[in-house]
Amino acid sequence: MNYGNTADEMAVLCSEGQDCWLLSSHISWLLEKATISQAEAICLCLPGPGPEELQQLFLTRQGQIKTLFFVTNNDGTSFFATPQRRGCHWVLIVVEIEGPDILYCDS
Repeated sequence: MNYGNTADEMAVLCSEGQDCWLLSSHISWLLEKATISQAEAICLCLPGPGPEELQQLFLTRQGQIKTLFFVTNNDGTSFFATPQRRGCHWVLIVVEIEGPDILYCDS
């Protein structure tokens, strides 16, 4: 569907009017929906669930998990954009559980 927005207008919408990249709230929402819809994958925004919560996710899937998706902000200090700390530079890490593949994707 095309709403006739320019790339700059879409960027403003995605960053809730701030002068920055996608916000953590959008990334977290997208990953939550992806985890719910994918039986063989868990998608996490780091920092994310603790070890107990992660173990519970694995147990509820009963060995079906084949892929882990981790998304994190790569500056190592700020995981949520704020007016004082604008911008979120995201990294996606994909880990194939049954194979040796680990993919690192940088925005």
